[in-house]
Amino acid sequence: LGEFYVYRQTFDQKIPPRIALFFMMESYLWYGYMYNYDKGKSIKNKYMDYADEHWSLDRFLEQHPCCLDLPGQCVTWEDFNEICQGEFHYFLYTPKELDEEEYYENIGKYDAFVYGWDDWAGQPDYWTPNRTYYWHLRDESDKYLLRADQHLMLMIVNRVVSMIDAGLTAYRLGNGQPLEQEGWSQELVPGPEAPVLNLGYRF
Repeated sequence: LGEFYVYRQTFDQKIPPRIALFFMMESYLWYGYMYNYDKGKSIKNKYMDYADEHWSLDRFLEQHPCCLDLPGQCVTWEDFNEICQGEFHYFLYTPKELDEEEYYENIGKYDAFVYGWDDWAGQPDYWTPNRTYYWHLRDESDKYLLRADQHLMLMIVNRVVSMIDAGLTAYRLGNGQPLEQEGWSQELVPGPEAPVLNLGYRF
């Protein structure tokens, strides 16, 4: 809008290409943000459903070595957190009701929670097939959500650059300086995950 305002004041034909460039960047980045965000959230819902199906707190308390040594004393997650500190593969259990994000991260990330997976059978590396697949889904979701954040940051950069460019263009035109003599230049270069905007300034 800033570029368009300058154009309406001057009708300089070098400005419309800049309007098109910034608008196309904005449109592309919005599309990239929405696509990656929706994809990341879809996979997140998938791995949460998968965990709910294959990981169980009751199974975890029944099979954890600390609780096996304390029959009748380790029947709730509060018991586990209080009694098993410092024991074999202990890590603080956070229930889903208190912190959903931490819950779904911890049950896949830490070996302490391998005993809650329904295919735990004493694997020496503690990575059961279900735990491994679950962590793969989490990793995929995080990648898409990170790309969404990157597109959002690039949108902010695009708007700031456009604002600065419009201001400098208005200043130069107001002082009778031709646009090609000095000022900012932009070049959009395709990248593997997101486009790269190269900026230059001619003095």
